[in-house]
Amino acid sequence: MVRRKSILAAEPDIQIDKTLLGIRSGKYKSPYEAEKTLQLPKNSVTRRAYGGSSRSEARQKQQKFSPVQEKVLLKWIKELTISGYSLGHWL
Repeated sequence: MVRRKSILAAEPDIQIDKTLLGIRSGKYKSPYEAEKTLQLPKNSVTRRAYGGSSRSEARQKQQKFSPVQEKVLLKWIKELTISGYSLGHWL
């Protein structure tokens, strides 16, 4: 299962997503202008605007479980825990 990002680590992704919405709505004329105005890393917004993926999206192929499988597994573990069984009981 993927470790959750800290708030500080997730901040650049959130900022880039907001910037992409600004580009689509017409607030910024181009990805380059948005990068300069908001002082974001060079080419980060441009790459994402033209179909590039974020780091977490790019790494999903290297994981053993898909996001849907992770959610199902997590739900199952929580249900076992609530019912009083340990995961080792089922393995």
